[in-house]
Amino acid sequence: DVVVLTIKNSMPYYYGQTGIVAIAPKYMVEDDEYEEVYETVTSRMDEIVADVDPAWSAPEKALYIHEWMTDHYYYDNNEYDNADEQYLRHTAYGMLTREYAVCEGYAWLYTLLLRRVGIESVMVTSDSLCHAWNLLEIGGSWYHVDVTWDDPYDGLAGRSEHDSFLKSNEAMLNSSHNSTDWVLTSGQSVYDMPVSDLYDNAFWNGVSSTVERAPDG
Repeated sequence: DVVVLTIKNSMPYYYGQTGIVAIAPKYMVEDDEYEEVYETVTSRMDEIVADVDPAWSAPEKALYIHEWMTDHYYYDNNEYDNADEQYLRHTAYGMLTREYAVCEGYAWLYTLLLRRVGIESVMVTSDSLCHAWNLLEIGGSWYHVDVTWDDPYDGLAGRSEHDSFLKSNEAMLNSSHNSTDWVLTSGQSVYDMPVSDLYDNAFWNGVSSTVERAPDG
């Protein structure tokens, strides 16, 4: 969770002849504030996933968090002269503390929340789209989720699209992610990964409102 409190959730690497020789994180809070802020944001993440039942399937858990984020958070359409504010809009920390961010903030926070419920997630970026989203691993296969583009209703709670939820490469290309430069933050091409189309035609397709799980019984 160290990425929560680092600028742009990235860390400068220093290279030597044998590869990376040092990592220099730059934090967005002062040392004497760190423990308190860290506890605040991690507790907030725990609150968000508190209602996730461990017995739910992985798609149900991923859908719950997807719906929670589209229902409570908004895309940051503003521009800021202050450098710190510019950084915050790209971070999970900014999303948690301000309730809005750009695509990087969405993707990083979704990753952290998913990992809290046992689902591995990584961030995908596209330079040509100037955009970021997620790949989730379920049952040995990977699926695209773009919470940002599924959250187009600025300020309207209860609205959520599902055009980019648990999708294959082909389905994502058909949902306006029309580029071929998709890579992980590690630089690995998405096209080298086992991305599945298992959920391309799942029940949530075409739904434009928040999907809620029916009460047991």
